[in-house]
Amino acid sequence: MQRKVIERFIDGITDIDIHRYGEYLESIRPADFEGLFRRFIFAYCSIQTSWQMNVKLYEMLKSNEWRTDEAELMALLVSSRAGFHNNRTRYLADFAKKFWDDPYFFLKKWYESWTVYRDRIVKRMLGMGLAKVSFTLEMAYPSDAQVVCLDRHMLRVYKRKQDKHNSCGAALYREFERHWCKCCKARGVPPTIARWIYWDRIQGQKDSRYWAHVLEEVNA
Repeated sequence: MQRKVIERFIDGITDIDIHRYGEYLESIRPADFEGLFRRFIFAYCSIQTSWQMNVKLYEMLKSNEWRTDEAELMALLVSSRAGFHNNRTRYLADFAKKFWDDPYFFLKKWYESWTVYRDRIVKRMLGMGLAKVSFTLEMAYPSDAQVVCLDRHMLRVYKRKQDKHNSCGAALYREFERHWCKCCKARGVPPTIARWIYWDRIQGQKDSRYWAHVLEEVNA
């Protein structure tokens, strides 16, 4: 495992980048339940897609019509050509109903640790596991979240053999996540900011606006 590579990367994050990313991420933090709902939708759209398709699919789903109309949702997903239309329809329809039946369930309770909160949400979700729920919480609580989206790019840097789904078991996921958060705490950088900087550098980008601009609208 290349933990030293990760440690050097996090240690090398500059104060300027921490401040710059922190300001931007806070500017797109969701302000209400609608915003939180859309962060979950964005994370669902990221499953088995490129970031370009992620953005395109999210833009198509920002309207309200599909939330109570499964046929409309299916039509939108088919027209997107993102693939996995049947599963995406089932997952999104199930989530929309669960969320609006009890939106308070999806907020962090003051007495919960971040991992307990994340894991509680994972148990409620259909088709979304540790990584994508963590991604949602990164978007919802960018300066505070102590969980990390360990997608296939993050797992590669940890040099673990991945299965056909580019994932790892829950125990290893939590081990890597603890390591990432520990390194971030030592450096004084929120785990989300460090992770987004790492992802953007993989993409050859200097900030996250190339995809996160779709979250910039008020309560987007």
